[in-house]
Amino acid sequence: MGTSFVEYKGKGFWAPDLYLAIWLGALIEVIGHLSSPSEWLVRAQRDWHLQAVLGSTGTVSASLDKLVTTDEQTRILLALSEQALTLLARYERGIPADVANAMLTDSIIIRPPQWGCRTLFPQQMCSLWEQLSSGFSKEN
Repeated sequence: MGTSFVEYKGKGFWAPDLYLAIWLGALIEVIGHLSSPSEWLVRAQRDWHLQAVLGSTGTVSASLDKLVTTDEQTRILLALSEQALTLLARYERGIPADVANAMLTDSIIIRPPQWGCRTLFPQQMCSLWEQLSSGFSKEN
């Protein structure tokens, strides 16, 4: 499994591609529950969806510097991130294969190999995101 670098405003961390794709999938799901997301969130959701389903190695990108450009967008991303963390916390014993497959596949774009077992989403990924996001709020 490859790893990709998540960066925002000069700070960041390395994460396994699968975990980053699952994280983006959780953000996509949270945005999908909004009644009328703003245009930048729709763009982010499309971009993150593509990144999550391509199944690339070492090149999964959250594109935060490109997609999150204002203080208000940063605050919104932080709030959505809290919701995504809550969503992923439901799977403390691992994300069931059918849930991971739904997050990480798109038969129109590409259909990567199906996961046949539970995928553990480590608390370490959540901790890294929280550290990066605390940097968001301090800088803004």
